Amino acid sequence: MMLKVVIVEDREQNMRLLSAMVNAHNDLQLVGTATNVKDATNTILTSSPSLVLMDIELPDGTGFDVLESIKEHSFKVIFVTTHDSFAIKAFQYNAIDYILKPIDTELFYGAIQKAINSFKKENQDIQLQTLLSNINFPHQKTEKIILNTSSDMFVVEINNIVRCEADDSYTNFYINNRKMIMTAKSLKNYGEMLSNHSFVRTHKSHLVNLNHLDSFDKKNNMVLLSDGSKVPVSVRRKESFTSQMKAFYASK
Repeated sequence: MMLKVVIVEDREQNMRLLSAMVNAHNDLQLVGTATNVKDATNTILTSSPSLVLMDIELPDGTGFDVLESIKEHSFKVIFVTTHDSFAIKAFQYNAIDYILKPIDTELFYGAIQKAINSFKKENQDIQLQTLLSNINFPHQKTEKIILNTSSDMFVVEINNIVRCEADDSYTNFYINNRKMIMTAKSLKNYGEMLSNHSFVRTHKSHLVNLNHLDSFDKKNNMVLLSDGSKVPVSVRRKESFTSQMKAFYASK
């Protein structure tokens, strides 16, 4: 799995070393760097990393100040520091590990592997919980689906999905809170998976949730959805779509 990484380090030499070590790892993607508390907070909030390599002593405060300024976060932290006196406090902030400077390569990659393993376990736990929820409550309209991106895993209520759109071999999911999630599976794959959940193909590139249908412009072959988006209905699929739409609303 690919982890997005932000490095917070005020010394240029250490920043170069950490950057090189992150870039050399196949499962890491460096998405941002910062040298002080203010920039670190902004960088983390804008880049949404999975993992932060955090120096503790910074010019305008500490790495703990960064974490306290970000009230809710899902990323994991590996603290990198010169002094071991911070160790207890570091683990009070749920650090995945703690590395002393000068940085030992073996210890560094050991900490990275620990972070990767912890994410894998969390993903497995989420998948199991979602599966059990769907099995235990199969008739409730709160069934969920797991959407995997290159760096994150989202558990989404199926009823909240407005539409899906093909993007080459990827699929873009549009959720009713206007969030877009790109997954690395084809629309055909999801069409089969969601066929029993009021989803209908209107076009080779579009799958819509009939629960979010506002209107169907038969003249222009276009459907309007609850999020304001307009999706085409292909001539080839128009008759099938119309029949499925009528059957859906007749069953309500």
